[in-house]
Amino acid sequence: MALIEVSHNPSRTELRLFGGLWLPIALLLFAWSTARRHPESPWPWILAGVAVAASLAGWLAPQWIRWIYVGAMYLAFPIGWVISHLVLGLVFYTLVTGIALVMRLRGRDVLGLTLDQQASTYWTPHTPVTDPGRYFRQF
Repeated sequence: MALIEVSHNPSRTELRLFGGLWLPIALLLFAWSTARRHPESPWPWILAGVAVAASLAGWLAPQWIRWIYVGAMYLAFPIGWVISHLVLGLVFYTLVTGIALVMRLRGRDVLGLTLDQQASTYWTPHTPVTDPGRYFRQF
């Protein structure tokens, strides 16, 4: 089971959502580009035209933008893979390290790793299993 999977056959709903997201994102880029850069440059207008065309195609004929969707998913997949693994690693190690530090500060030894110099053996008593069917119900 993967954290992120690339959808090779997106549904019409996914394609329409993807097409609908093109318009506001491109209009924001258009506004930023014309405000910060040169307003007389043709590139913001070309970007806005492509975004409007892709958005309309996404709403009217979603199958036309399928290849754009799949291509964008393949471009975004490595980024998503790296970010998801970094976040999971960060959460895991932060949580495990935090719990371990709190337990160490409280003096709790769950694994029984402290050595008792006075002990004659480190054997821990164990009660035997009386029902052999218990082996089939481990949890």
